[in-house]
Amino acid sequence: MEEREVILPPHFNRNTMYQVLEQCINKDLVPTCDKVIFNLELLVFIEPSGITILSNLFEWLLANNCKIGIKYMRYTSSHPNSENRRVMQFISDIGFLSRYTESDISEPLGIRGNTCPLELINYQESVNWVRNIFVPWIAGILYVDVADLSYLQNALEEIFNNIADHSTVKTACISAQYFPKSDQIKVCVSDFGVGVSGTLKAKFPKLSDSELMRKATEDGVSSRNQPHNKGAGIGTIIAAITSNNLGIVHIHSNHGIIIAKKDNLSCSQKESFYPGTFYEFDIDAKIAREERNPKEEFAW
Repeated sequence: MEEREVILPPHFNRNTMYQVLEQCINKDLVPTCDKVIFNLELLVFIEPSGITILSNLFEWLLANNCKIGIKYMRYTSSHPNSENRRVMQFISDIGFLSRYTESDISEPLGIRGNTCPLELINYQESVNWVRNIFVPWIAGILYVDVADLSYLQNALEEIFNNIADHSTVKTACISAQYFPKSDQIKVCVSDFGVGVSGTLKAKFPKLSDSELMRKATEDGVSSRNQPHNKGAGIGTIIAAITSNNLGIVHIHSNHGIIIAKKDNLSCSQKESFYPGTFYEFDIDAKIAREERNPKEEFAW
């Protein structure tokens, strides 16, 4: 069995993920080896994007018959405090290690009130989870009514509609965290399906992944093929989060990347490959507290 060790960078997020992905997925879009050992010993900080991306990568590798392992320090009370120890306690407390290993670190700190634990949500469970668990948690963080977050609820449900329509795997990895110092909420969702460009390639074979992602923002292009879907697709998702400068949306799918702000959208092409579709919402909590169900306006 061919085995490879992949060392995670000290700060793991969507910007540093490609150096990890390139070691796991080759240009033929298959695993580079039979087993990948992920070394977390140099990790000092991991964002919600890093948690979501790593979980999505694990799920993709397992679905493609590649075994995974995790190498990390087993800390005890005799060990001095360190950045790696703190990040490993965090990873343990949000349920990541228990999902992918048989053992956990000792002395966890417990539930983190500002962090939504890593979840793998099936489409059939998504409406209940979004409406009755996740959105109420965000509302509690912001001290607003659940009804004031209908834009976030709609955006997340549209993501799950897209997964139901276009992914052979009806499950998404989700992580979120509130950062009090910056007064910012990061919400990350990813699936390991065929990706945005994969759903449109047959219809627009001459377009690159970045061009296909821009095409997917057009009303009805990406998701009008199922009766349960609203038909607005990625455009609605972006508009819900960027309205009134509420937040920024980052989308990575296959070789394409979208960065969307209020009245501004950019698409770019990456040589590296992301398996599926990854969404990150960077939400300004101060504006979110003042926001009351923004209207969907989508035009650049």
